[in-house]
Amino acid sequence: MKTIIINNKKEFFEKEISRKDTKNIFSLHIRDLRPIFSYLQVSTILPRKNVAIINLGFVKTILSKEEVYIFSNNQESDTFKSFIGELKSKINNEENNIFFLTVFEIILEAKARQINSKIDKINDLVKNALEGVHQKTSEEYLKNILNLKKKVSQLEIRVKEILSAGREVLEDDENFEDLQEIFNKQKNEESSLELESIMENFLEQMEENLSHIIRLQEDIDDTDQYLNLSLSSQRTYMSKIEVFTSLISLVFALMAVVVGSFGMNLKNNHENSYEYFLYVNLGLLILFIISLIIF
Repeated sequence: MKTIIINNKKEFFEKEISRKDTKNIFSLHIRDLRPIFSYLQVSTILPRKNVAIINLGFVKTILSKEEVYIFSNNQESDTFKSFIGELKSKINNEENNIFFLTVFEIILEAKARQINSKIDKINDLVKNALEGVHQKTSEEYLKNILNLKKKVSQLEIRVKEILSAGREVLEDDENFEDLQEIFNKQKNEESSLELESIMENFLEQMEENLSHIIRLQEDIDDTDQYLNLSLSSQRTYMSKIEVFTSLISLVFALMAVVVGSFGMNLKNNHENSYEYFLYVNLGLLILFIISLIIF
């Protein structure tokens, strides 16, 4: 996998590194590298020995005391290029003793911005879809709502994974100490508090994002119910019209039976009488009206 390497002198290198090479470089168990090399691996913040293995989707990173390895399956994406540009800009302004902590903070900030951007896009889509539904109800809008519901659910799962990974490190004293040791060889209180502050700030952002996602889901569910009720009302109305037209057809069929029977079988010398013609038509009209009323 194509990898960007940053050393403690803030120098950037690009190199092709395999799973086996990574295992040997950091002396890790092969299963510890699943968050880096597996496509289906959930979000992970995993302290191991002298490294931290981080998988936040768009970027996968191994942080050690000497180097940072940044892996990505799509290094040409705008999100990844923006992240690397920000990383180069910020680390040049930081002191060496907090270099790796700065990298970790930038990774979390980039992920928070990516989630916020996705939420904003989905929020706009939901807003437009909801306005369209209230203006014009159709099966097409129902499909759009279902598609948006799927996107919001996927984003909710992703945010929950990130929250779970962050809380697992922050609430586990042993994991947190391992992580703190990676970022600062001397375990001082100031560094520990800064790391804790970075983690808590990131998790607060994720919790806010999760609350926003839940509100979006509620809006979509409400609109989905409205749309289904509206479509059901339309179907009921069309069914009533269909029943009404069927009744009219039935009445006309009854009248046709009377007319056919009268016209073909009765011989009473009134076949050519205009008055009887009016009487029969009047009788049929009365029959038609009474039949409709009865139905």
